[in-house]
Amino acid sequence: MPKAENKRLEILKETEIDVANARDRGSVPFVPDRRDAAADAAADDAAGIASRSVTTGSDAGWKVLVYMAAYGVLRPFAERDLFEMCSVEGLPSKGVRVVAQVHWQEGSVPVPHKVRHGGGNRIRFEDSDANPSTRTMADDFETFLKRELPSQQKVPSSQRCLLVLWGHAFAGSWPDVPTQFGAHGPRGMSLHEIRDVLKKFTEAPHGRPLDILGFDACDMSSAEVFDELRGVTKVLIGSQIGVPFSGWPYDAILESLVAAPAMTRTQVSKMLLKEYHDSYTPPRVTLTMLDSRGEKGSDVRRQLLLSLVKLGEEIGRIREPEILDIVRDTFQDARRDSADPLLDLRDFCVSLQNRLREPSSISKAQKQSVLKVIAAILDWHQAVVKGHERRGPLVSRLHGIGISPYLITQSWDRTQLRIYDRVGWRRPARAVEPDDEPEDELTDEVENTA
Repeated sequence: MPKAENKRLEILKETEIDVANARDRGSVPFVPDRRDAAADAAADDAAGIASRSVTTGSDAGWKVLVYMAAYGVLRPFAERDLFEMCSVEGLPSKGVRVVAQVHWQEGSVPVPHKVRHGGGNRIRFEDSDANPSTRTMADDFETFLKRELPSQQKVPSSQRCLLVLWGHAFAGSWPDVPTQFGAHGPRGMSLHEIRDVLKKFTEAPHGRPLDILGFDACDMSSAEVFDELRGVTKVLIGSQIGVPFSGWPYDAILESLVAAPAMTRTQVSKMLLKEYHDSYTPPRVTLTMLDSRGEKGSDVRRQLLLSLVKLGEEIGRIREPEILDIVRDTFQDARRDSADPLLDLRDFCVSLQNRLREPSSISKAQKQSVLKVIAAILDWHQAVVKGHERRGPLVSRLHGIGISPYLITQSWDRTQLRIYDRVGWRRPARAVEPDDEPEDELTDEVENTA
């Protein structure tokens, strides 16, 4: 049977299963697991953070901050999401407060919206020409957090905080293009800028990491995003693939939170994953919970990125031509259904692991060197990915974290980097030295990437 027909049948089969099970999932309310609360308290104690009771005190519960880059086609969806928030009975409550800040157009001054039940009819996007901004988005973001973060109040707060970044995101799948939220340039924010702004608050007196940082944006569950932001949040939530325009189901999320404001960060994170998963049938969606405290007493960020570099170095030392065929086939297996060079981290490691265990001309010692690094990466994945929901066609091989293959191949020489041509991806420009004389079959691509 042709490959395209196989793929079509796989999509139809998965869609049929999703539709058949949708009724059973949609009506089941979220029930917090008490074991998650105990685990969160133990993790805070181990990190030297006093556990906060959310059942007493005037500022107990959760504060939800939603920072929205509602440009262009996103405007009506921002209006709808704000209307959903305002439809939740009981907001604001003693246990839950919600504040949104919206850039209705690029270059406009952001508009704050304090969310309260029945306030949806007052939501209107504003004309940027009448209210232009001379500040960068990072500046406006910092001002918003200074005003709204619980840790910035005059009296230290016991509120937990969920911060959501809402809008377009652009994954840095190419080595010369950084991951960006909102827009490119000063009207958006790079991961570095987001991290630097948040560090000002997490490292300040009475400061602490965010309880949850969520991205209602595409492609934000990746090794690179986790690398940048793990120090400023305890939990990172994002999608490994695109997010539909309709985004998170804010009415269902806030209703669950208002009903149980004593939930801990892990309980709220799992609730977010469930409500998001249950709200879509059959579009293809994923949402992942990454716990930055997944490995007690170790630097997870350094372990992952150094392990990926080391994996590439170990592969690069193997001079048997067969290794490039193995890696090429593994890239093909683990690549996302996208023209961009993005892989599923776990699927890549497991697929490469299985191929290296098959008979080949590669020496046993060389195989063992690569397999040892793969085992360390899979241990990291298991420790950090604490929740992953997926639904829709062709998501069964997505396990929560995407990576760019450039993290692995950055130490390879020009001959080895021909693998990008064979997979169908653009080769990184840095792979071509100015004085290289490209071979005939590579001439066109070298000219395009130099």
